[in-house]
Amino acid sequence: MADQAKKSTFFGGVATLATGVVIVKLIGALYKIPLANILGEEGNSYFTTAYNIYNVFLTISTAGLPVALSKAVSEANALGRYNQVDRVFKVALGTFLALGTLSTLIMFFGAELITAVIGSTGASASVRALAFSALFVCCMAAFRGYFQGHGNMAPTSKSQIVEAAIKLLLGLALAALLAVSATGCSGGNGSGSSTGSQSESQSGSQSQQSSTIVLTDQAGREVTLDGPAQTLVSCYYITTYATIALGVDDRVVGLENKPESRPIYQMAAPELLEQASVGSLKEFNVEAAAALEPDLVIMPLKLQDYAGALEELGIPVLMVNPESHDLLVEMLTLIGQACGVEDRAKELTDYYEKQIAHMEELTEGCEEPVVYMGAN
Repeated sequence: MADQAKKSTFFGGVATLATGVVIVKLIGALYKIPLANILGEEGNSYFTTAYNIYNVFLTISTAGLPVALSKAVSEANALGRYNQVDRVFKVALGTFLALGTLSTLIMFFGAELITAVIGSTGASASVRALAFSALFVCCMAAFRGYFQGHGNMAPTSKSQIVEAAIKLLLGLALAALLAVSATGCSGGNGSGSSTGSQSESQSGSQSQQSSTIVLTDQAGREVTLDGPAQTLVSCYYITTYATIALGVDDRVVGLENKPESRPIYQMAAPELLEQASVGSLKEFNVEAAAALEPDLVIMPLKLQDYAGALEELGIPVLMVNPESHDLLVEMLTLIGQACGVEDRAKELTDYYEKQIAHMEELTEGCEEPVVYMGAN
């Protein structure tokens, strides 16, 4: 009976979290499209830059700690050490507060330096605006880990929904207020200016409505995105290499295990070493990937059995199979389309084709050697 009760509690918790994630994803979809429309191209670029910086600091501040807190609380409860539970929570909350405060201070006072380093100084105000979110999210992470350690998933799910709802209402309201203020400041040029503004607004709205991306991946599946993916989980080192080549490695929030074993990451994209791991081709961690709430998961064909579980949670999955040159070129094109960097993808694939043609020209008429390639 006890085992049955435990199983019931476990599956109930999973169902609660899954329901929460689905609702959060739906709210996110309602949030992203109108926000992009209100902010416009320039404003949206500032927002994306600031959000990516915020994600880095948030990952550093909370990486692994909520799970560790949950495990410590669960173990203390199982052993009947209830006083230890309180001590663990107090220490964890203090640690989260310290890390959150440090991240907030760095983001707020170092916004201009950070944005100057990445070449987007216009986003400094956006970084400052997001700075205090790091502190609040760190505190929430402590409480979520505490309740999860007690086997109670409802507070985590409810807090995620409330967080997403506030982001939807407050975020859109403030963005609209900012847009109205900007219009008011630039107004006063007569009805002609007003008419032009309305025309631009209608044009922007139509453009946003057509921003939905529909792709057919290399498993023959149809994949639909609300717009260019801003956060990615890459499950395979070849797809992670592709994000570097396409210049979207700053959007990767999770990747395959043991990134430190890839010298190219250290040389070309050291920030990838700080991102969360989601498993390997042998053992993929669906829960870890889902917890990152990415806009898109890029997954090799060998992991296709996991795609359904992620899509049930509202997370799009792009299946790829870069096992030949032609398939690699196709994969780069797909990822470029999914991330809104089609031009960069075309430049890269054109470069590949040009180099191959050049090598064929150099080796024309040469005797072809016999090559043996072995692997374990």
